[in-house]
Amino acid sequence: MNTRLKLIGIALIIILASAYFVFGKKMGIPGACAQEETLNDTPSAVPGDSLNYALSVNPVFRSIPEFGGAYTEDDRILYVYLTDRSKEEQVKVALGEMLRLSGMEGKEVELRIIPAKYRYYQLVNDFQNKPFAWRSVSSTWVSERHNAVGVGVDPAECIPAIEKKIVDEGLPADAYRVEFSPRAVVD
Repeated sequence: MNTRLKLIGIALIIILASAYFVFGKKMGIPGACAQEETLNDTPSAVPGDSLNYALSVNPVFRSIPEFGGAYTEDDRILYVYLTDRSKEEQVKVALGEMLRLSGMEGKEVELRIIPAKYRYYQLVNDFQNKPFAWRSVSSTWVSERHNAVGVGVDPAECIPAIEKKIVDEGLPADAYRVEFSPRAVVD
């Protein structure tokens, strides 16, 4: 009888531990913000014939070392981050090349240069590739819209813990944008 109770107890512990591991992150159970190995995924571009899509499939600006990111809001105005504004002419040449490669040659595009603190490859190499093996980090990506690395967190209540962890690791807080980003559910 005693052995039977021990086996039932062990089985319950295994079941509860498994349930916590599987559901703990989604339910916001205390401890879900703890450090743990995970795989991070990166958002992908949505196909189309817009300026935004052309940016995603023709990374011509990335050949300019001072480039810090680019985005558009209305498919007419292109915002480009540069760490050195004197490279604006190179950006204009790259824009023409991007439009040509995308089959949108002749498209009217207004170019607006924004001062950048970080270069694109600096964001990728120095900041995005840091070991974000923390359970609540669901994804990381370079946010060209914000000249920063995006850090997706799920559950949302772990955002302050991740922001603190970034600072505690000695990383520049302004190089990161921490936001809620739910994990993909695979059935």
